[in-house]
Amino acid sequence: MKVKYKLSNIDCMLAAFFVLLNSTSLQAISDDQHRIAVQEILDLKHDGVNVITYSSASRELFVSHPATNKELNQWNIADKKLLHTYSCPQGHIRWDNAVVSPDGKLLIVSTYPQNGTYEFNHSLRKAIVFFIDTQTHQIRYTAEYEQLVRTIKFDQSGKFIWIETTYPGYDKFVYDHDGNKYSEFNPKDFEAKTKDRLWDVPQSKGGPPAGLFYMDDNSIVHKLIDNPLNQHYALTKDGKYIGSSTLDERVRIWRVFDLKEIFNEKIGEHPVMLLYDSEENQFLVLDGIDGNTQLRTIKLPVENGF
Repeated sequence: MKVKYKLSNIDCMLAAFFVLLNSTSLQAISDDQHRIAVQEILDLKHDGVNVITYSSASRELFVSHPATNKELNQWNIADKKLLHTYSCPQGHIRWDNAVVSPDGKLLIVSTYPQNGTYEFNHSLRKAIVFFIDTQTHQIRYTAEYEQLVRTIKFDQSGKFIWIETTYPGYDKFVYDHDGNKYSEFNPKDFEAKTKDRLWDVPQSKGGPPAGLFYMDDNSIVHKLIDNPLNQHYALTKDGKYIGSSTLDERVRIWRVFDLKEIFNEKIGEHPVMLLYDSEENQFLVLDGIDGNTQLRTIKLPVENGF
């Protein structure tokens, strides 16, 4: 016995709606893939990258290269113009770390001293940290450290700087832009705003699983990849996209609302570096050691269709 059903107008409208919704979802995925534009914008004139930092506010990139690691170049990427070159002082092998303030006005750089800090019975050179005004290129303050500088951090306000050395570790104080020291501060202010949402776990024997992890709005943790290139990943300012470079020379991008990977391409011949430009909502990619290093932009969709 066959039973026939006659669809009402409402049934037809609902069926059409779900078909349209499904086709819209598929179209949105396709649109995101096709609307991601990769563009080569600047030849940095040297091979590879040694030290790098970027300010979205000033659109300025600070970079040194292995063959010229005593020079730190300051580029304006919007104008594609080399603004200044900072030379490492005599008695030091290279620039070792560099971090620019969020507003782009202060550059903190450290040196790797010749002879190292590990030799005994020798008048050792110390690692030097320079506070440099990026507009006048003048040194505002210098500090010396017995050990090598491991990390330099600005707090979320961009007003204070915290320095970590190989020993004994983080300073028990922070600096302001003029080098004044403050012993009362909150270490959590120096954590990335997105740390609770996006983080990496390095490989370690007997440690937790390594990889790049994201926690969604329901507090569910998702593992995105096994092999992020350390610290070269970002969650966009609008929270819609995650980008990462990987140890197999690829750049990968996920759309956050469904964690669908919408971009996966190999760029260059060696691991690449990825930065986030919040002003232009794009990722900046510097390719590996395969001739002169090129700066590329990966422009993200403004909307994802939802």
